[in-house]
Amino acid sequence: MTWNGGKLYSGGKDGKVNIINTDSLEVEQAIDFGVLPRAIDCNGEKLIVGLRTGSIVETDLASGEQTTLG
Repeated sequence: MTWNGGKLYSGGKDGKVNIINTDSLEVEQAIDFGVLPRAIDCNGEKLIVGLRTGSIVETDLASGEQTTLG
């Protein structure tokens, strides 16, 4: 779980990272990784997620494109 720019980024057992607007408490976006997220970081338009499998995935929040980094 991390907070950045008024948004909360939270991962769950369902393999998804939810992006929650902290003003309205509504889920703005849910990104499915299929595996439990273990670590989350956000830098502007990029979301970096470490998965339980040991993979690190970078997601472009605008396009939804995912790239496995390791």
